[in-house]
Amino acid sequence: MSQKTFEAKTPLGYTVSCTDQTWDHIVTHGHLVMEKNVDALRDAVEDPIYIFESCDYPESRQIFFGRSSTATYGEKFFTKVVVEMPNEYNEKGEIVSAWPEKKIKGGISIGGLRYVKPRLG
Repeated sequence: MSQKTFEAKTPLGYTVSCTDQTWDHIVTHGHLVMEKNVDALRDAVEDPIYIFESCDYPESRQIFFGRSSTATYGEKFFTKVVVEMPNEYNEKGEIVSAWPEKKIKGGISIGGLRYVKPRLG
């Protein structure tokens, strides 16, 4: 069984944490589907396909989109993760929320693409 509290390194070089309190917030506030998908969330942070700047909080939040073979909702959906980036008060970023998303949309800044996973081959 996966540990719900974890830290993960992003491809942008900073570490993100997920606390039990955050995990409980994700699962009890409308994203019950995530209950068995902590590994998919971790995969989306460590190995995202895209990272965008948030349109609502461009200076402090990023939106990660990843896919994971461990997701109970399958690989047709992205795992979307909202991350509060580190700042002068916090040396680590923090996960704010996460849920499955069919398309790359919602809360992302136009022109705010910050990372694209390199293709192999």
